[in-house]
Amino acid sequence: MTELARRLNVSKQVVWAWENGGIKDPKLIHTLAIRDVLGISIDWLVYGKGEMREDQNPFRVLSERQKCLLTLFESLPESEQKEFFKTLQDKKSYFDTIMKELLAKQKY
Repeated sequence: MTELARRLNVSKQVVWAWENGGIKDPKLIHTLAIRDVLGISIDWLVYGKGEMREDQNPFRVLSERQKCLLTLFESLPESEQKEFFKTLQDKKSYFDTIMKELLAKQKY
């Protein structure tokens, strides 16, 4: 509980309230952060339906966008794939930083 509170930038009491039903509907930004931090499916987290973790479903079907992205990625030379992957990691890091800042502003 302490680690989750720290990673979400909320108090331990807030996490305790989420876990014990004291707060029935966390703010959307917190719900998305919980999903990201714990790697939990949003459908499972919000509705209690489907697989808890998306990666537990071996039959998960890729969307057309995902298929297109993989096809384009595979068509690049390996050196370009590495560069592309690095760029995506940098962008994710940037958006993670923005999310932390937003969470800090939305703190209870």
